[in-house]
Amino acid sequence: MRKATMLQWNRVAVTVLIGLLLPGHAAAQQSVDELLTIPTLQQFAGGGLGAAAEGAPPELEQFGQLVGFWHVDQEMRRQDGSWMSTAPGVWVWKYALGGYAVQDLWFQSVDNLPIYMAELGHDYALTGLRTYDAPSGGWNIAWAANTGGSGPGADFGMLTGVLEAGDLVLSSPAEGDMPPQRIVFSDIEADSFVWTSSFSRDGGETWMDVMRVTARRVR
Repeated sequence: MRKATMLQWNRVAVTVLIGLLLPGHAAAQQSVDELLTIPTLQQFAGGGLGAAAEGAPPELEQFGQLVGFWHVDQEMRRQDGSWMSTAPGVWVWKYALGGYAVQDLWFQSVDNLPIYMAELGHDYALTGLRTYDAPSGGWNIAWAANTGGSGPGADFGMLTGVLEAGDLVLSSPAEGDMPPQRIVFSDIEADSFVWTSSFSRDGGETWMDVMRVTARRVR
């Protein structure tokens, strides 16, 4: 948000839980025209945001409704359970693969990274490709980040997801010494949504929220 999810944030979550994070920098919100002067965002969205293909499953709009440019504010949970703000970012969504998938890009400039990513030394970008699988009735998501093994968290991961009572609920299984993760897109409106990342220490019986993002649409 190795953005987590934007979005797995595995090592980031561990860092949060032991209370080592500090607030990040503030950033002024920018217009779409200003955002598209940033090379990474120009490369990703300069050709437009596309449209769903005529033959795409209608469920593609579950994530397709997020296509656009968003300013995002992040919060992390401290060890004492309270929340603190960290560095904001930009989240851009578009249609991909000829309109049969949705792709997103989380971006933070090198001068606006949260403290736990200070060692990265360059702009941070994480992209996810989201395809709807009609037979299973759910989503398959693959994501990758440009940390090159030098930042917290992972460089690549996979998630599955379903729509539950209006929320998009994503999950990944336990891996190694990392617990299972759940990501929820909730309170989805035309110009805002909330993203929350949680981990479970008891096999999914209970969940602890460790990161949340509030998104506001730019366009």
